[in-house]
Amino acid sequence: MQRKPALGLSIALGSLALAGPVDAQWTTSRSDNHRSSRSEVYASQAASPLYPVADVGARPAAGVVQGPSGLVYFSRTTDLQARDPETGAIAWTTPFSSTRTYGGPSLGPGETLCVPWETAGVPGPLGVVKLDSAGSELWTVTYTVNTGALPQMSHLAVDAAGNVYGRFTENPYTNYTAFCLDAAGNELWSTTVPVGIFSMKEHGPALGDDGAVYYTDNLVGLTRLDGATGAVDWTSNPGGALSSPVIADNGLVLVHTAFSAPSPGLYAYDPLTGAQAWQYPYPSQANGDLPPSLLQDGEALVIAPGAGGTHLHRVDVTDGSGLGSIPLPVSVADTEPVVGGDDTIYLWSGLTFVAFSPASGITKFQYAPAAGAGCVQAETVTPLADGSIFLTWRRKQTCNVSSGLNQFGTLAAPEGQPPVCTANIGPSAIIAEPDSALWPGTSVLLDGTGSSDPDNGIAFWEWRALIGTTPGPVLSSEPTYTLLTADPSSGPLQQQYLLRVVDPCDVLSADTLSVTILPVGTVVAPAPGEIWPIGSTPTIEWLAGNAPTGRVIQLSRDGGPWEDLALGTPNDGAYDWTVTGPATSNAVLRIFPAGAVIFAQYSEPFTITDGATGIGDVAAIGTTRLLGASPNPSRFTDPVRVRFELARSAHASVRIYDLRGARVRTLLDGVRPAGSNVVVWDRNDDAGRPVAAGVYFYRFESGEVRSTEKVSLVR
Repeated sequence: MQRKPALGLSIALGSLALAGPVDAQWTTSRSDNHRSSRSEVYASQAASPLYPVADVGARPAAGVVQGPSGLVYFSRTTDLQARDPETGAIAWTTPFSSTRTYGGPSLGPGETLCVPWETAGVPGPLGVVKLDSAGSELWTVTYTVNTGALPQMSHLAVDAAGNVYGRFTENPYTNYTAFCLDAAGNELWSTTVPVGIFSMKEHGPALGDDGAVYYTDNLVGLTRLDGATGAVDWTSNPGGALSSPVIADNGLVLVHTAFSAPSPGLYAYDPLTGAQAWQYPYPSQANGDLPPSLLQDGEALVIAPGAGGTHLHRVDVTDGSGLGSIPLPVSVADTEPVVGGDDTIYLWSGLTFVAFSPASGITKFQYAPAAGAGCVQAETVTPLADGSIFLTWRRKQTCNVSSGLNQFGTLAAPEGQPPVCTANIGPSAIIAEPDSALWPGTSVLLDGTGSSDPDNGIAFWEWRALIGTTPGPVLSSEPTYTLLTADPSSGPLQQQYLLRVVDPCDVLSADTLSVTILPVGTVVAPAPGEIWPIGSTPTIEWLAGNAPTGRVIQLSRDGGPWEDLALGTPNDGAYDWTVTGPATSNAVLRIFPAGAVIFAQYSEPFTITDGATGIGDVAAIGTTRLLGASPNPSRFTDPVRVRFELARSAHASVRIYDLRGARVRTLLDGVRPAGSNVVVWDRNDDAGRPVAAGVYFYRFESGEVRSTEKVSLVR
């Protein structure tokens, strides 16, 4: 090992006006998983960037930490930068040797920074460099290794005295050497741990309150070293690939197993003896070795398999009992779950940065910083002292190449403080019911504005489609969601939608809605059981869609052969047919594109009546009823046909009302004959003016019969 004094090279760029020292506890190690940075700060609740996305340059940012001054520091492989997170402005840049590559910094006393390095491009020496708060180099330590091997240096940890802990290996599939340097760069001890696969450089040390140092590898497992001498106190191995160790508030050492573990789970070990304290088992192997996180009250949070997919598990660190799990609200977690000051969970998932609750799973916000083609490669997530979030990522125009543009940004801290939740009353999620049967190719508003919360108001909304019983991706984080219906083609398609709302105290309420999307060609008239007298001329109606192909209309009586009623009639959704005999109580229509009977849509059975035979005799049936309106919803300028039946000739009225109950149009107020009747609304009011799109009511009255239904007009 060689120790070299500083050259004192630093480049200052501009001047900064910072708010001064920030009252917070500071993370001393990237691998400690934010254990020492938990606070009561109200974490960022919305994707509100403080400044436009900024470029780091060709080299990716690594190991972001924030100092008490408020500056954030990160390595860019060949230099170290300090930036103001409120503006993104550079405070200073310290160039490093071009023959080396540098890892992320770890923060020490006096806002000093310790950075691991390796020889660039080829096997060679590796070591540690220490900088002061202005970016000036204080010292460099070099370790000489076998240049024929594949040397690697881990991330570092720094204790309150400024001692630096790390490890390196000459070959990631042999021994590793753990070391401790004092604040001046003098080696206090080094220890070789045999036969440890050390292929994850980010698996740095965790420091115990008693001075012990903990490492994991893929063969020996979890190792505890005496922090004063470097002696191995104990090793314990649950098997499989292990995450970085995390120290719980009660002192237990937690590790998560992944890949080929004989008994997969989250394990806790006694810090003094290495004995297993408990195991929280997983139902199957975990696919990743992301370390557990710790919530504000000390509970462990881990991503692992669960019922029906990947779950976020909450575990009591005292005994390993499960406190519940929720499906991971994203398809994949590309970074470990980072815990904000109020337990908001942050992680990267694919192209998107996501914030969600570990209790309800509600998505608080999503942030997609790079729109358009290409990919985002997740890099870092750093909660800052004021509750804001500093992010770095690599923007790649071509997904399968390593090069890209490295960028960063800061999401603003929330305004105000968390609410008082001691006597909180939870919210109520309510979805307003649209028409249960929807046209294809229309925009339908799913409306959750009727949801309420009696005290603190609703904080977050979340719309998702249900795939079976599994929620799909987030569709909207607003009170409403506009559903664009597609043609289900083969038949009516039923879809379910889930609205979840939470109040600021994270109390959840949910409501579901089932809608049916009718395929193009669906027969809407005659209605089921409708009576059409022979010699009358009712209108056959269907959902036309946009296809120009002419339609064939056929009729079957009592299950008999199909009769042609129209061959190649225009696909305009309506055809006037003069009803012919013989009479039947089981008539069915089918409509299909010319030459494509496989796409036929069928009506429900209806009645063709003939007074001479008595089949379907209206007077005998004695039915007066409202049959419905079509099309519903009505698109663009399509007229709305309101159909009803009268048991006998009688006075009838049909009127249109708006949502306030004001009368908009009188369509009928007079005597109509027995049987099936239709009145048409041209979407104008009584003064002849077009009405606005929206929901209206149509009311039918005849004798003692009164019926009111809804109809939607869309643009």
